[in-house]
Amino acid sequence: MDNNTNEKNSINERTVPDEKEVKTDLSGLYRDDTQDTVRSLQQSADRMTENYHNNPFGAKDIIADIILFFAVTATAFGWLLLMLLIVSFVAHTYIHLKIDKMILASAIFAVVAAVVYIIKKAQKYIRLSDEKKRYKEEKQRRDAK
Repeated sequence: MDNNTNEKNSINERTVPDEKEVKTDLSGLYRDDTQDTVRSLQQSADRMTENYHNNPFGAKDIIADIILFFAVTATAFGWLLLMLLIVSFVAHTYIHLKIDKMILASAIFAVVAAVVYIIKKAQKYIRLSDEKKRYKEEKQRRDAK
């Protein structure tokens, strides 16, 4: 047991580098082709960031939001209509709901859900536009320096 403990201590002592041994410049750590690959990846990431800030939302995002608008509206209508139907079937002796009133209530609920959805998406696109403007202003300040 003492032998194993001594071996572990000697391993730990060898793995801790001296302050003099630690290099601050790690550029010689990799080969030149690895450095070129890292630089290329960094430039690609910078271009992607620049492209995102130039156009934070595209046609794909807008189409997805339009499809989700219809899905949210239809889901709101269907959900409330289903709930009202269940309530009317379960409590038919106490609550007398007619189908035309249920459809009207569901339609109003769907309109409210659609308006809330539009407001939320408008806030999203306003925020993205503000971020785009702020990024352009920061870039112009950096370029001016």
